[in-house]
Amino acid sequence: MATSQRAALLSRTHSVLKKHYKPYLPEDRPLLEQLIYASCLENASYSQAEAAYDQLRREFFDWNEVRVCTIRDLKFSLEMLPDPEGVGERIRQILQNVFERTYAYDLEGYRKLNLGKATSSLEELQGVTPFTVAFVTQVSLGGHSIPVDKAALDVILRLGIANPEDIKGGSVPGIERAISKSKGPEFGSLLHQFAADHFARPNDTTILGILQEIAPEGNFLPDEKTAPKRTRKKATKGATKKAPAKKKVTAAKKPTKKKAPVSKRKPR
Repeated sequence: MATSQRAALLSRTHSVLKKHYKPYLPEDRPLLEQLIYASCLENASYSQAEAAYDQLRREFFDWNEVRVCTIRDLKFSLEMLPDPEGVGERIRQILQNVFERTYAYDLEGYRKLNLGKATSSLEELQGVTPFTVAFVTQVSLGGHSIPVDKAALDVILRLGIANPEDIKGGSVPGIERAISKSKGPEFGSLLHQFAADHFARPNDTTILGILQEIAPEGNFLPDEKTAPKRTRKKATKGATKKAPAKKKVTAAKKPTKKKAPVSKRKPR
């Protein structure tokens, strides 16, 4: 797709999604906590991510306890997320890597670095993804980076904004040029909300209707990979009607023989 066409389709996506969703701006958090929140948010709705993040804060004494706990415990705490085990593993990796580097759970020093250095330092942490780095860059570091996770990339592919070769690195080429920095947080929020809904219900009629509204020339049929399979009974050759059920024949009861009366007289 030509750059101008991609930009036009992204702009139309923004306009249509504003009709169906309201922008949502996450609260300001310390950098490390924002990174953990972003890990919960990947492929999940904002309400799911906040519930998971709050659960971690309630159930564990501090981030060190989260770092040393088992994946099973984390999976149980993050059960409201689409991939609780994967998220739990990535959060533990982030905390472990930060602890090994700083012997603390604090990344506020990254705010003092220039944007390029801060971003590259985040990318070096184990457990981060392109989505979590882009989210923290946009929300906490003031950079122009629109976060896209697998859920958003699925929408981008389905709309034809990019092809599989374009998004191998986990980003959409030209998206930051098509969407200005001033509109970036709003667009990222709207896209994420729609993508999370699409990820959970790709064949929902409302979801398909929004896709059609964005790209009227598209043909958005239910995705066969996620649509429920229909099973058909094989018809037998011959009769089309069911044979009438046979009546059960009950055998006649045999007459019972009466026992001879027993004499109560004593023998002589």
